[in-house]
Amino acid sequence: MTNDNRSISKLSNYFSNWRELCNDKGISPVVDIAHTTKFTIGEYFHQKVYNFYRKYKDCAKMGKRSLTIRNIDPIYNYLKYESGIESVISKMAGMDFVLHPMRSEAYLYNLTPDKAVQDNIDNWHYDYMPFVFVYMIEKDDPESGKLVLNLDGKMVEVNLNVGEGIFMQGSQIKHLAKRCSQGNRTTLVLSFVPRDVTVRDNTYIKEGMCPYHQGENLHKQYIDFKNERIYRLIQMKRDIDRLINREIEDITRSRL
Repeated sequence: MTNDNRSISKLSNYFSNWRELCNDKGISPVVDIAHTTKFTIGEYFHQKVYNFYRKYKDCAKMGKRSLTIRNIDPIYNYLKYESGIESVISKMAGMDFVLHPMRSEAYLYNLTPDKAVQDNIDNWHYDYMPFVFVYMIEKDDPESGKLVLNLDGKMVEVNLNVGEGIFMQGSQIKHLAKRCSQGNRTTLVLSFVPRDVTVRDNTYIKEGMCPYHQGENLHKQYIDFKNERIYRLIQMKRDIDRLINREIEDITRSRL
């Protein structure tokens, strides 16, 4: 799936040595994608994800970095099986993406924490997940609460309005989510990986990592995710081996 290239900025637009970038986890880029322009999805999508937020906001808990709603089955099922968000992101990015197979990481709502706990919605960081879509659910002050991207030392502010989102390679772009000067700012953050399993995966999970919510076993989910990728790659290798053998047999028959 391709786009017209007007919707996306590449890492190479900002970094001449983009292949050699290295984040704070020692990981380099997967592909030459930095971020898209801001875009909307549609009123039905917005109303649906906003209603989920209103219904489950009391389930939000403070983790290591942020106050989040996570691991709600009806939200996951809508995003994965009904929303069509994978197709939207793939079209904008010019490459096929799927929601991250780790259920705890496929989505989260980022709420506004108490200021005594943390000044920003989320402080400067690289994402543990390779690619993310940040979508504005609510924002009480339309002039503040910006997303700030550090692009080779240049601070680029992205002011998302309610109903707008941006897709980016969050594992390679250091970024900050500011709080609103007044009131709340709530985003829905979806994590993605390339559909093609031959593209290197930059998901970063270490055994013993502190989960956001009680009961999450992030490392087990990570191992299951990696084992599924290995299984698919082995199957692809078997298919390729069969194709190679068939070609060799064709050559052999041609000599009989």
